[in-house]
Amino acid sequence: MNGLKRQAGFTLLEMVVALALTATISVVALQLFQGVVRSSDLIREKSTRLMQQQFAFSVMENDFSHALLSAAGSKDNDFNPNSDLPTTASDSVVQFLRGNWLNPGGMLQRTQIEAVSYRLRQGELQKVSAVWPADLAGREPKVTSLLTGVEAFTLRYYSGNQWVAELNMLSVLPKAVEITLVLTDSGKFSRVFLLAEE
Repeated sequence: MNGLKRQAGFTLLEMVVALALTATISVVALQLFQGVVRSSDLIREKSTRLMQQQFAFSVMENDFSHALLSAAGSKDNDFNPNSDLPTTASDSVVQFLRGNWLNPGGMLQRTQIEAVSYRLRQGELQKVSAVWPADLAGREPKVTSLLTGVEAFTLRYYSGNQWVAELNMLSVLPKAVEITLVLTDSGKFSRVFLLAEE
């Protein structure tokens, strides 16, 4: 009978071993859970950043595909749709006129042409847009932040069967525009946008 009673319970050593195993399994499970949460946050952050990049390139593609020349732009090389927004020599800027700007049913008091600029300001890729000619609206140009964390923004133009670093798109339209962005967290990206044939 005494032997049966001794085998009915756990010894102190067995309890300590069981608690140690439970603690070890709990620590491992917690570390795995934290790793999954960190990975999920990182994937969400990278996915959001990728969507921002895709959105910025999509907006640029839409604008460049509708670029056009105007009478003022072809006659006046100094025409500047954003003259009230000074740029420094270090800023890389492209300016052009964009047609096919949506005006549903002609209901709005505005032209079908928009003056568009892309520029880099303090690590931010910005789109500056305004009604063209400016005197039709009398409003300030709209500045839209497309992408943050941009270290460099450079442009090349395919014109006259060669790539050139500088071109006034208000005077002549290239066949293609290459945009290169250097992002602080993702490195270098380049995209070529084809312009509509005249």
